Amino acid sequence: MLLSVLAEPRRRAILKTFAERPAAALTVDDIAAEQHLHRSVAFTHLERLADAALLVRGSRPGRRGRPARTYQYAGQAMEASQPVRQHRLLAQVLGTALDAEGAHGAAAAHEEGRRHGRALAGGAGSVPDALEALALLGGEYQLHGSVVEAHNCVFREACACAPEIVCGAQAGIIEGALEVAGVLARVVPAGPDESGGCRYRLEPPLPASLVVTAGSRVQ
Repeated sequence: MLLSVLAEPRRRAILKTFAERPAAALTVDDIAAEQHLHRSVAFTHLERLADAALLVRGSRPGRRGRPARTYQYAGQAMEASQPVRQHRLLAQVLGTALDAEGAHGAAAAHEEGRRHGRALAGGAGSVPDALEALALLGGEYQLHGSVVEAHNCVFREACACAPEIVCGAQAGIIEGALEVAGVLARVVPAGPDESGGCRYRLEPPLPASLVVTAGSRVQ
């Protein structure tokens, strides 16, 4: 469900608005005005995002005493649960299991990541659009020539137990997203960077014509 929700470019743009203003409680009218949408279209997108637990519904006093429905970014709320959910432990268990399969496990992780990257990027028509779609996962991506830097690695904790598997899956996600944007290149892990994130190298190198258009930071 999550992938199908984020595959729609307009919903990604709406979620990005909330991610940039995590403390804001916005109404349908707020989003309709910001995104230049009809109110009913904005409402449909917001409800899909809320149903996927990406936004949290709320209310505040509205006109004529009627409460107005609000929506707020669920970035932190999605991490909280009682009892505590063991997502990190599950990631470590699965990563370790794939790592034990050697090259076959690494290839499977990369290919599954690639499939998810394609779904997340949806109809991205350019490299910046593709990386912006991935930024909705919570990461921060920057393209330098033929190297993608993932400054805020969203898989850091899982990476501790199976780095080859986890970094390979991340490389696959980037590769799939770039493929949607028309870049057909193998993406491979290139080691950590100075910020605590990781670098990923494109093989073959990205054409110079695309480097010019894709060199800006996406976060």
